[in-house]
Amino acid sequence: MSEIHMVCGYMGFGKTMLAKRLAKRLPAVRLTHDEFMRDLFGRNLPDAEFRKYPECVFPVGEYNAMRPVADLMWKLCGEICRAGGNAVMDMGFWSKEDRRLAYAKASELADRVFFDVVECDMATAKRRVLARTENDAEALVVDEACFDKFVSRFEIPESGEGLPMVFHKGC
Repeated sequence: MSEIHMVCGYMGFGKTMLAKRLAKRLPAVRLTHDEFMRDLFGRNLPDAEFRKYPECVFPVGEYNAMRPVADLMWKLCGEICRAGGNAVMDMGFWSKEDRRLAYAKASELADRVFFDVVECDMATAKRRVLARTENDAEALVVDEACFDKFVSRFEIPESGEGLPMVFHKGC
């Protein structure tokens, strides 16, 4: 029986740390969106690439170059599940609609599907993101303006969404 765990939360909440722990415990293959983006585009994502796909809807790929990366991640996730493995999708799933679409897609691929929701306060998350940008040579560059710009897109996951959710303390 294959499982897909979809790690949900905003920047700096601790999604990748949780994804690593889940991948080790299950075991599972971890697919982390930021790592794919960094490997393809570098730490400082070019604005032109981010504006390339304005029609996108996450998780099939949001507002930009995230689309082909998300498409590749879902393809790999399907291959892992068809081979009988487990996958951890570290993509954020920021909105209720993102989560609804992702759940439908994941349910076609795996026997068991969960959202692992990472909870954190925004002030702590912002401090973590800014420190990570400054101190981690492998991290995507996210400045305060970027953090603040996208926070309005994040809809806090609620158990009333009717999706299987496991809540974890992050920060």
